[in-house]
Amino acid sequence: MDLLSRFLLLFSVLAFLSTPIASLAAEVIPNRGFKVLRTLPHDPAAFTQGLVFHDGHLYESIGQYEKSELRKTDWETGKVIQSYSLAANLFGEGIALQGNRIHQLTWLSRYCLIFDRDTLKPSRFIPITHSSQGWGLTWDGRSLIASDGSDKLYFLDPEDLSLHRSLKVTVAGRPLSFLNELEMFEGRILANIWQDTRIAEISPLSGRVTAWIECARLVPEHLRGHHELVLNGIARGPKKNQLFLTGKQWPVLYLVELQPRP
Repeated sequence: MDLLSRFLLLFSVLAFLSTPIASLAAEVIPNRGFKVLRTLPHDPAAFTQGLVFHDGHLYESIGQYEKSELRKTDWETGKVIQSYSLAANLFGEGIALQGNRIHQLTWLSRYCLIFDRDTLKPSRFIPITHSSQGWGLTWDGRSLIASDGSDKLYFLDPEDLSLHRSLKVTVAGRPLSFLNELEMFEGRILANIWQDTRIAEISPLSGRVTAWIECARLVPEHLRGHHELVLNGIARGPKKNQLFLTGKQWPVLYLVELQPRP
């Protein structure tokens, strides 16, 4: 091997060693496929911001000023069983179920509303101090996990929303922003990405994206390419490996079965 060849080989080795491991693994983040089990009716006027399934019913947070609600619906028919309308100046966002309480974030008002699960009556308003915005919300059994449209997730005390810790979410070492609606599932955090057809599966320990769930084929044909009426609803389904998926003002709700994690 001549001197030039040795130099080029050494340069290549050094370049490889200086590349972050996460970057080297960027191309191997797997996609989790799924099978659509059922296509169900969904209120096409519902600007979905949060979704939770419990005891045979879906609880849904509806957004927009003067239209925001918390609803309890029949998941098979889409019929609204109970609802509570928020004040006109509140914009409903993500929800999480903790025991018999439902926590609902608001967008810019910096409040979290706490409802009784059975009556859908609010009992408390807690100020939000971890961020200037509320987006997605879920519950991991110990903390509420909130997003604010950035690349961070916030682990909050359910009693006063004080911050336990924050977590930066990354893909191949790079920040993943626009984290939106959240759902805890199989020990991972699932997150809608605003204006993206993919759902990110995130490690709650490292913040790394461990898989993608590509949902482009679920977007209703008349909404494809729409910048606002996007995928934004994730809830665990009735059985293992099942998820409910929908979007803002989508006329359909899907029940899907995820393939096992690679």
